[in-house]
Amino acid sequence: MGAVITVKHNGYYENGTIKFPFFYRERKDITWDDLTHPKRIDRLDAKYDWSHLHNQKAFFDRLGDSLRIKSLDGWYAVTVDKIEEGGGRNLVRKLYGGSIFKALRMIYPKHDWKPWLFQQSVSRGYWESKENQLEYMRWLGGLLKIDKMEDWYCITRSDILNNYGGSALHKHSGSLPKLIQSVFADHNWDQAKWERRDSKDL
Repeated sequence: MGAVITVKHNGYYENGTIKFPFFYRERKDITWDDLTHPKRIDRLDAKYDWSHLHNQKAFFDRLGDSLRIKSLDGWYAVTVDKIEEGGGRNLVRKLYGGSIFKALRMIYPKHDWKPWLFQQSVSRGYWESKENQLEYMRWLGGLLKIDKMEDWYCITRSDILNNYGGSALHKHSGSLPKLIQSVFADHNWDQAKWERRDSKDL
């Protein structure tokens, strides 16, 4: 079935290749089947050293290939169950408290991750932060092609609810004007413009 060989090296270059590798020894405790057979993945997960970031990245790179993820944004559609089935239970649960967002933010730090897009709830207290609310609203503004502050008068509660912002809205008693005015507090908002809107949209 093929042997598993341990390779010693002096770290990684930026492109992911190993610095000065040399073959160290054959691993008797891990077989090639462990790396390829789904029924043996749990056993491999338990003995793998997840403390090294390059091991974590190697796992996610391999799992991404097996799930046919074409870009990093493809991870938004992946559930924790899928990661655990792939052999990453200890990695995600023990190191990152079960949070896919926290794991991927550490492993792929150059990517601009948006926690509300994952197939799991954001961490407790996330929406308490005005900074996080502002990040979300800026992202939503880009999505809705809002070019100037006046454009915010035109959006509806549905624009928030249909784009992962229900919990942010809830922090402001479900009121769209309160959310917008709180997040963009430096702008001089015209209350009359809100009052002319249909209350069902707000």
